[in-house]
Amino acid sequence: MIQSLATIQYCYQYVANQISIELLLYSHIPTGLIALLFGFFLLFKDRSKASQSLAIVCVLFSLWSFLDIQTWFVFIGAENTMFSWAPIDLAGILFFFFSYRFLYAFIYESDPPLWQTILGLVVIAPLIVTTTLGSNLTGFDANTCEAVESKWPSFYYDFMQFVYICAVALLGFLSYRRKVALRKKLEILIATVGILSFLLFFFSASFIVSLLINYTNISSPYNFEIYGLFGMPVLLMFLGYLIVQYQSFNIKLIAAQAIITTLVIIDASQAIFSSSEPELVVNLITILLVILFGSFLIRSVKQEIAARERNEILAKELAGANARLRELDRQKSEFVSIASH
Repeated sequence: MIQSLATIQYCYQYVANQISIELLLYSHIPTGLIALLFGFFLLFKDRSKASQSLAIVCVLFSLWSFLDIQTWFVFIGAENTMFSWAPIDLAGILFFFFSYRFLYAFIYESDPPLWQTILGLVVIAPLIVTTTLGSNLTGFDANTCEAVESKWPSFYYDFMQFVYICAVALLGFLSYRRKVALRKKLEILIATVGILSFLLFFFSASFIVSLLINYTNISSPYNFEIYGLFGMPVLLMFLGYLIVQYQSFNIKLIAAQAIITTLVIIDASQAIFSSSEPELVVNLITILLVILFGSFLIRSVKQEIAARERNEILAKELAGANARLRELDRQKSEFVSIASH
């Protein structure tokens, strides 16, 4: 099916010899689609500032996944690759920007201060300019079937990813220290670790690719970029824990169960189409972690729900007992009043 769409047969064989086409499809499409569905579902259920920013993160990540797979499908046409390659770094840095906004809104239930928003847009501006002008790409290499990137926008992209990761870590650390309530501290810790895991997966893959391209002669350096996609399932696991354990985003248990099931399906589909033993091992480990994490999560939540129901019953019984005591006090007062006459 895919091969029948190839207009540059050489590039099809070149890509197919580097990485399995099936792996490309099953690593990008399910992950991007689930992120997109989760973002819209979250926004439909909860219209808070945090949900809005997280939904934008999911949409931008899905856009990045779509653009990235388009860059691999160079055999459809060089213009297809150039068109998709040009804005991909901008889409990537934008979901780093909105990841910070999400964490801030989750912690403080409001948007970041205006100066932080302006500063964030200012540091992204160079990538916006180079992408708009098309100066981030200098040409197309027909031998390797890849776009040729300008060095400084690529370096700046990696640098700004690192800056946003530091900003997220600092925000989470300082907010954790300032909060007094244990419950809120745990929520901040889980959200921060989830966002950092997501961004670090993505940054590490991108940075390793940059190092391989600039300082080694290794073949197929872009193959390592695919591992950055594992960050989204990890983030969804942490969000699922927040949803069911702390009732964040006003989403019920059934939604979290659906998220865990979907994550298992995504990782299983990636494992089936693994093109090498390392990829298979990584996918199997991810599946095992998702299953263990999901089982623990659902079990602990069910226990919490049962405890909450017991507390509600006790609260009702206590309210009834208090009402009876008030009635007895009223009758006692009436009796004393009558007896005193």
